[in-house]
Amino acid sequence: MLRDFPHGIKKLVFYSAMTLIVAVSLVISCLRQNVEHVFLCLLALLLFQMPNLLKRRLKLYIPPIMEAIIVTFIVCGLILGEVENFFLRFPYWDTILHTVNGIICSALSLSLVVLLNKQDRLLFRLSPVFLMIVSIAFSVMIGVLWEFFEFGVDCTLHKDMQKDTWISKIATVSLETNTVGEITIISPIEKVTVNDGEIVLPGYLDIGLYDTMEDLIVTFIGAVAFNLFAAIYSKKHAGFIFGLLIDTEEHTKQSSEVQNCEKRIITISREFGSGGHSIGKIVAETLGISFYDQELLEKIAEETGFSKEFVENTAEYSTAKNSLLFNLVINRCLNERTEPTPSDMIHFAQAKIIKDLAERENCVIVGRCSDYILRDRKDCLNVFICSDEEDRAHRILERYGKTDKPIQKRIADKDARRKTYYSHYTSRSWGVPQNYDLCLNSGSMGEEMCVKTIVEVFRSFFQ
Repeated sequence: MLRDFPHGIKKLVFYSAMTLIVAVSLVISCLRQNVEHVFLCLLALLLFQMPNLLKRRLKLYIPPIMEAIIVTFIVCGLILGEVENFFLRFPYWDTILHTVNGIICSALSLSLVVLLNKQDRLLFRLSPVFLMIVSIAFSVMIGVLWEFFEFGVDCTLHKDMQKDTWISKIATVSLETNTVGEITIISPIEKVTVNDGEIVLPGYLDIGLYDTMEDLIVTFIGAVAFNLFAAIYSKKHAGFIFGLLIDTEEHTKQSSEVQNCEKRIITISREFGSGGHSIGKIVAETLGISFYDQELLEKIAEETGFSKEFVENTAEYSTAKNSLLFNLVINRCLNERTEPTPSDMIHFAQAKIIKDLAERENCVIVGRCSDYILRDRKDCLNVFICSDEEDRAHRILERYGKTDKPIQKRIADKDARRKTYYSHYTSRSWGVPQNYDLCLNSGSMGEEMCVKTIVEVFRSFFQ
């Protein structure tokens, strides 16, 4: 499997192949007596040691796939690109490498966020869109710094790292002697004479501008593509992105223990506005396991054949006035008691899906009677999140905004729907502490402390 690539014999084979390429290039450079190329080959061998150095000194874990990409990038850039002159032999070699650089820097940026977020003294949350913007900006910044480096080398050492480009058309104001600033367009440029005919060029030779802008553009494209792919793919493959990010060895070991042990489930029931959704999502991200809340709607729709909107308006998340009570009571009266109503069909489908998820993977499941559905499992930590009305009102207004309905009425209606739904399908009272393993007040504790408490209880609960 690719995820096991650099371990054991596969890691030895991979590094042996990369080292062999560098060694052959080093021998050839020595025979050519090219000091610069010899230096680049030795630099590449030195950079090969960086992953192990980071692991030992900083106690970091570098995912196998990311380690392989970085080492391959070093070989393709320094050895094949510079020493073997692939940048000139293959026109798009430089473009490909800068695109990959955008991907690597995006992953590095997200890694920094993960590393900071897993500090015991620090916990913060960023919206996915803002996180993408930060990741893309970080990648482009690294690209800009690299162009600064190339420009500095070209100016001081008289190299040509910012490759020149032949241009057949230019638009400039520099040819005008007045101050009007009129643009002069010269096209096509078929011949340029230098020093009274000492050198005749077949066109205008741009000194690096086009190369620089192309490098920055493809770096940006690589970063955007990586973030979009990660955002879309992670929706159906929760935890995928963490397999590409650098992490601390301690947290990686803890996540590995969670993943390798028997299936462990966290169910979160919550009062409306108590922050149960955001708390559950951060818990799942911290533990590196899957998260299911609204994500269940699509699965239930596929299972039942109902539309996603109908599923949402028929169960505990319903927002239409009295729609839940209507489906549970009135619809029952209109059908024979022996036949399931649409609400029953949806509940049976979600119970089946929740049980299947619990069998297949470690995950956090929010609401939908999941604590009752999984009541017979010994590997399930059931959590209830509550808060005082003032805190809930503030959180609701902050996250959902104002409506025509008074905030107290919104809270009462939403909780009433959840109580009705829960008691109808479980014959138990919703929110009773005896039904849960852990009850937390997000108003007095704060969401961050709730997350830390659930994570610590989860790890000790199944130790």
